[in-house]
Amino acid sequence: MASRQAKGIFPLILLCTLLGTASARTDNGADEANGKGNGIEQIDGRFYSLSFLAERWRRAESPEQPEAAIELHHRHGSARALLLVGRAATSLDQLKRQAVSNARSTLANFRLTYEADRRLGRIRVAVLRFEGEKDGMALNYYNYYWAGTEGSLQLLTVSPSREYPVMRRDMQALLDGLRISPSSEPAR
Repeated sequence: MASRQAKGIFPLILLCTLLGTASARTDNGADEANGKGNGIEQIDGRFYSLSFLAERWRRAESPEQPEAAIELHHRHGSARALLLVGRAATSLDQLKRQAVSNARSTLANFRLTYEADRRLGRIRVAVLRFEGEKDGMALNYYNYYWAGTEGSLQLLTVSPSREYPVMRRDMQALLDGLRISPSSEPAR
């Protein structure tokens, strides 16, 4: 199994070849012509979708991280988000261990601040929050991980530590906009 660390502020892991395409649509509701739409953008992939408020996040035209299927930038702060989609099946525990290992080796002063499982509908995801420094900048990460027979998903969000108290709510709302529709149960 190959592991790779990407440049930039995201300590990335690549367990497999990543999907590079996803379709996007904006759901502005029936009132779009009147400017009263709900402004929710949805990006659909092979077995996932990601919905988010377009007034809070904008999709990067070309991701700085070529491994990312999707890269989003917060419109009112420095928070960023990446969605990595892996094709090879792996276990959630293995994915979490590799994520922590890569973050620990990439970030100075690494500290895991929260680890839990969470349910998004019927789907179990792992939640990891950690902090560290990259190139002298203090950063906070808030990430969701999922693994199953279809592959793996990593929805990674990061914010400079000084902005994290303000950005955390928008980061969590983005993470909670993830929907996974596997054809089978996730790998354990």
